Amino acid sequence: EIKLAADMADDLKAGTEIYVAAPKGSKAWTLTETAMKNAGYNTANLFEYTKPQVTVSGTGINEAGAGYTLTSSVGTPTTVKVSAQGGTLGGRQMRVVQIGGDGIETVLQDWDSMQGSSDESASTASYTWTPTSADVSLRVDVRQDPHAVTSATVTVKDASDSVPSGGQWTWGARGWWYRYADGTYPSNTAKTIDGQVYRFDADGYMRTGWVFDEGNWYYHTLSGAQASGWVLDGVSWYYMDPATGTMVTGWVKDGAHWYYLNPANGKMLTGWVKDGDAWYYLKPGSGQMVTGRVWIGWKYYRFSDSGQWIH
Repeated sequence: EIKLAADMADDLKAGTEIYVAAPKGSKAWTLTETAMKNAGYNTANLFEYTKPQVTVSGTGINEAGAGYTLTSSVGTPTTVKVSAQGGTLGGRQMRVVQIGGDGIETVLQDWDSMQGSSDESASTASYTWTPTSADVSLRVDVRQDPHAVTSATVTVKDASDSVPSGGQWTWGARGWWYRYADGTYPSNTAKTIDGQVYRFDADGYMRTGWVFDEGNWYYHTLSGAQASGWVLDGVSWYYMDPATGTMVTGWVKDGAHWYYLNPANGKMLTGWVKDGDAWYYLKPGSGQMVTGRVWIGWKYYRFSDSGQWIH
């Protein structure tokens, strides 16, 4: 027999979610549903509880025992796609941690919200990871509350040994391509050559400018090398993540200053910007967010330490 508090306020009963670790129609489910009806709870909030699970996927990522293996060359960016199911309904957060060969953990991305499905039963997110050596691993943590964390680990299987050794840049009909000693060449992929990341099209030619790869934008200079940090393209500034080379959008802190990159196209914004319900002012020219008392136009404005305009 299951008993629920019948004297709870009606609004609390209506919003209370109850989970049963058994399928709908089972004895446990029926007993719980009956108890909810008798006590005045909303039976639409009765759910089956399943064990939380985190799965990862992406180019070169395969299941390996209790975890996953990434087959890739060290220094080559890989988009790790994360999916989480089970547990309770509601929002999930993800953290990404790199573990060195010496066991030292480095947080690459702190807790951040994942994209939830329409029924909140599953969540997805992605992270572009560039392995710095063959002995590092990546741990993806997902939580629904601070005390319930589920993880998945990705280890690296260096593919460099399977790549032909030696090579040289060769000029072709449509630009530069990289020829290995055995005559083969990389195509439709990213490769690290002499410490720099290059991308090649389907015909093997080195790419320059903007490149969209596995859900992220990258910028390659005229030399073909992947850019990082600030990039000036035309009259607009962009910021490329120094660790992965991916184009950043939204707020970014560089040095001691905050900047705002247009979420739609990555361009650095200047002047007045509204984010949510708050207004901010970004210095013309530099794009730096202002704080304190600032002269704009023909009057002074006050901004909080976090940059919000104080009306």
